[in-house]
Parts: sequence; C-alpha cells; structure tokens
Amino acid sequence: MIDIVTQLEGKTWMLTTYSYLEMLTAATRYELEGGALSIFTDFNSVLTFEHQTELRDET
Repeated sequence: MIDIVTQLEGKTWMLTTYSYLEMLTAATRYELEGGALSIFTDFNSVLTFEHQTELRDET
C-alpha cells in the first residue's frame, strides 16, 4: 500500500492506493474530477484511480 499526500484545488488530499505503481515517482500533474484522481506522468501516460482508491479531504 502506498500513501501519497498532494495538493489539489487548494486542499490537501490523501491518496491511498492498494497497488504498486512505480510511475508515481514521475508524476508531474494531478487532476481531480468526479471523485477520480488522474496522475499525468513524464511518459505521457495517465494513471486514473477510481475504485481502488480513497480520497479524503484532510483540510
């Protein structure tokens, strides 16, 4: 399990994912839309977390 804390829309969100994703280390941009978090990487790939994640407003 990997826990990632990032800033989205002026708030701090905790992303908890239940799979190992090496490409997270190359994340350059984050978007939150409809409860799904998309992570854009240097490899022109998009990782979208939906069912396997929890987004909690930590602020």
